[in-house]
Amino acid sequence: MKIVKTNSVWSPFERVRAAVLLLIVLLLQTAFPAVACGPETMEPIFVFENSPDVPFDEFAKGRIGILQSTFGRKTLVIAHRYLSGGSFSGDEQIGLVAALRGTPPEKDDSVAIKAWIAARKEVVGSDEKDQPPIYDERRHGTYDFFPNCTANAFEVATQTLKDRVGNYGANDKNVRAWLEGQDIVFRNCAEGSLKPPEVATGSPSWLQKDRDYQAAAAHFYSLNFKEARSRFAKIAEDSDSVWQETARYLVGRTLVREASLTTDEKTKRALYEQAEAELINIMAAGGKFQNSSKRLLALVKFRLHPEERVRELAQILVQTGNENLKQDLIDYTWLLDKFDAQVQKEEEERKARLNPSPTPTPYKPDPEYQARRDALDRGEVIELYLSPMGPDSKPDFSKSKTFTFKFDITETEVLQEVELAFAKKLSEVEKNDLKERFVSAQVRREWLLSPNRKVAGGRDYDGCHDSCNEVTLDSFPAFLRADDLSDWILTFQSKDQERSLIRLLSGVRLGRRPGYQSPWLKLTS
Repeated sequence: MKIVKTNSVWSPFERVRAAVLLLIVLLLQTAFPAVACGPETMEPIFVFENSPDVPFDEFAKGRIGILQSTFGRKTLVIAHRYLSGGSFSGDEQIGLVAALRGTPPEKDDSVAIKAWIAARKEVVGSDEKDQPPIYDERRHGTYDFFPNCTANAFEVATQTLKDRVGNYGANDKNVRAWLEGQDIVFRNCAEGSLKPPEVATGSPSWLQKDRDYQAAAAHFYSLNFKEARSRFAKIAEDSDSVWQETARYLVGRTLVREASLTTDEKTKRALYEQAEAELINIMAAGGKFQNSSKRLLALVKFRLHPEERVRELAQILVQTGNENLKQDLIDYTWLLDKFDAQVQKEEEERKARLNPSPTPTPYKPDPEYQARRDALDRGEVIELYLSPMGPDSKPDFSKSKTFTFKFDITETEVLQEVELAFAKKLSEVEKNDLKERFVSAQVRREWLLSPNRKVAGGRDYDGCHDSCNEVTLDSFPAFLRADDLSDWILTFQSKDQERSLIRLLSGVRLGRRPGYQSPWLKLTS
């Protein structure tokens, strides 16, 4: 045997790693036979595979228990902070729980709408016969609905009405004219394209400025974005308008809304790029819309620069004092899932090229059917199936119908729609059947929107599928593993056991920043 001498010297770190690996091998080889022992009776302990135990409040406080690789990624972000020696404030913990529960980021519009109606009644009285209907959502396409008039729109209108009444009185004709114009604006929330009339000659300047803003808002809610943007831009140049700063922000928001509803990818990108420039300028100038612009810019970067944004969020989420923690957490897991899915797809395509085999033509569902299924998965609509009773008091399946309703429809409204469709009054038996199906449809919707469940259409979820991370760690792009948080999550969830064990024992992320504690060491201690 020839002995080759080298000048290489193992570092203390390498010696520790080698010793640990050797110790594991020795322990495995010298294991003693195990003898069964324990209590005579056993009670099963049930645990969730895809999320921590409920309520999530305990997990958000740092009581993470036994962490599993099948846990959702929002959960793992929280665990990473605690295992690294960090913590979350009380307010941050509330945001974490909301994110785990899948609570939507938007405010509850119904509260703001009720406040608006109450303020309006103070002016017109409660005996008004034809109160204009108010719906905050608008249909886009066949089955899709989106929140067109958000809670903030009603909050601003309510405060403005109170200010005008406080300054000029509830019976002032100009205040009444303002209210009539605002009613028209809100009628565009659900449908139509109405514009408030021009104010009367000789009207005060404040009413004219308000009407200019109302007209621009009416075009915005009518989805006439080009005209709305032009009008907001004009107001933004008017130093005498109280809406100047608001209008400037709404120029950027109009671009974002138009981009989100645009299907052409080239046009969509151009709109987002315009919005990005507008919002950066607003943030640089400061003012009351600086934070709002920052949050809206985060959405733009999410759509426009996903690779940069996922890295930025990975760095933000390991820091303390984040006032936008909930949305940042949701955005981060969305992006991580998106890139993970791309890697999985590329790996499948690579394997298919190595082992080509005839594949059947993929099934393409009817576009209208697919749109309805997507709306169901997003919880925007509910669906129920009903068969009317025939003359023999048995279900007549030849006349069965499937009904699709908005998720917030009432049981009474459902009954009216079904009776209209069947052209008859339902019997008590049919009504009871309908009620049970209506309740089942609502329960199914709750399940579809529950935490840790992935649904169609790219909705948020917090869980790992059977095929999740079956590819090797080296298959993930470098930018995705360049940060401690993303690297830890991908490694912890990986089924690439050999490399994961080596990284686990080596603590590869030790010393990345002062005071940093490796989550790997916490898990093995």
